[in-house]
Amino acid sequence: MVPPAVCGDRLHPLSELRVIEPDLFKEYVKRYEGREFVMQISLPHLQCLWNEVIHLSPVHPHAIKEALEGAGFEWYQTSYYVIDPLLHGIDETNAVIHRSYWAVREEVPVIESRCTPFNQAELPTLSRPSNAVRHGYLRAKMEGTLPFLYVFVPHVLFKGSLPISALPIITV
Repeated sequence: MVPPAVCGDRLHPLSELRVIEPDLFKEYVKRYEGREFVMQISLPHLQCLWNEVIHLSPVHPHAIKEALEGAGFEWYQTSYYVIDPLLHGIDETNAVIHRSYWAVREEVPVIESRCTPFNQAELPTLSRPSNAVRHGYLRAKMEGTLPFLYVFVPHVLFKGSLPISALPIITV
């Protein structure tokens, strides 16, 4: 997703924003209110914490939109960066694939079996929302709550910052 505000011409992990752009950090850290412990989760293979990586999704936003609308939610037009892992040096040394299977918002264990070193060849198998995503959206609709859009969606967690000035942007 293209954030509403960025620091310069790069995407930075939340932990870096604390130092280089404190006002942006204060704004983005609000997403973790009530679940601050998430930012302290240790990520296998990267030897870093949850807030020390950039969170990317191999699932196309149009597929997320379809799943959300299929559950009865309204979609709001949003812009997204298109990031080619090969062009940006994303590989097994600086990224993991995190398979998000959290059953409830408060349960957030990251265990070794859910994080594997990044493998470009796996991305096509992760490009569509799973049944768990669809069921999560339906459950949120039945409970009258707003879903976390990317819960149950696999993530590529990248340890580093990314240049954004030349990235293509799509709007869905």
